[in-house]
Amino acid sequence: MDFILASRSERRKKILREAGYCFKSITADGVIESDQYKRPSTVVLHNAQIKAWWIAQKQNRGFVVGADTVVYAGGRILGKPCSRVHAEKMLLGLQGKRHTVYTGVCIIH
Repeated sequence: MDFILASRSERRKKILREAGYCFKSITADGVIESDQYKRPSTVVLHNAQIKAWWIAQKQNRGFVVGADTVVYAGGRILGKPCSRVHAEKMLLGLQGKRHTVYTGVCIIH
């Protein structure tokens, strides 16, 4: 049975490999992630679904797993950092402050 990860996340790939899964990774290029929803839990579920659906339409067999993760702090969803320097600034800004990490997962067969 084919298993496709609809993600470019090196961390997700590593976790799945370490868990013993054999899979193919296909990036859902062309998918526009949304942060239009008020609740971060809704944002990650929506984005995971559109990533999995995008790939599932192109691959008509097996399991497709889509995932999305956001950090929620100070009443807002923090976007993905655009560079290493930006990532360092974001992490320093979160240091010592309460924040929540949300991950949504969608599996299509």
